[in-house]
Amino acid sequence: MQDRGRVHRFHDHAVAGVNWRPTRFVDKVPTSRVCGICRMIPNRILVLPCGHLLCQSAIHTAISQCV
Repeated sequence: MQDRGRVHRFHDHAVAGVNWRPTRFVDKVPTSRVCGICRMIPNRILVLPCGHLLCQSAIHTAISQCV
């Protein structure tokens, strides 16, 4: 069975062809690079005062669902 723990997706990256495509990594991706909501690897990650790490898309989605 495949190791699904090392498969991630990118978004908002400038490199053509990597966005949204499942990508298997040899090494474990640090949690500081993975969005806590969508589990994507964004180009930029935001650290909230509480310590959670989120991408801008996930924050905007969460805010729009609260309004």
